[in-house]
Amino acid sequence: MKIVRENLLPLEPDIHEAYHGAWQDYRNINILSFDARTRATIVNELARRRLIALLSEKGVIIEEKYESALFIVNNTVSFKLKKGDGLGLSRSYRTIRAEAYHNHDEYSELWPSVNRVETVYVLDGLAIEIKEIYVVGRDGDYIAWKYAIMSDSIPLYQPLLPFPEPPTTPPSAIIGPLDNVLPFMKKEENKEK
Repeated sequence: MKIVRENLLPLEPDIHEAYHGAWQDYRNINILSFDARTRATIVNELARRRLIALLSEKGVIIEEKYESALFIVNNTVSFKLKKGDGLGLSRSYRTIRAEAYHNHDEYSELWPSVNRVETVYVLDGLAIEIKEIYVVGRDGDYIAWKYAIMSDSIPLYQPLLPFPEPPTTPPSAIIGPLDNVLPFMKKEENKEK
């Protein structure tokens, strides 16, 4: 984990920007009726495009294959972008390539001989904002270790509907004094009757 963290630390702001920018782009589409799988695909594609643009000038090797991208940092660490569950565990269709990425003992010919990790974003319980971004080291189907990047960041939550602004003019200025509007409610008149 130490080697991974040392190599990814300078890229954390870019990873953070890619995920949060992609999430905001997705939110701006204004179509929130996608199922979770479709939403994850859209956000990952937007994040991938953003991160490629951010890292292409920083010496990171970017391999784009199979409608995905693998980012190789200093010939030491490779990472992919994924959506994680509440614990940070991602799901992939069980292909040989997907399983090989997380099984570090087998299939080494399919992937570079570097530390293979994922960066995953985790949504809050209502799927309204990104709760956390993790770097996750896996051993097959299990999380071997993980750490959060830039966890003290401010969420980019935008409400779906704007909240109403409180009135700046008091109601009495709009309708006038109540005794002019409802004269039958004056206390003096009620006492005489």
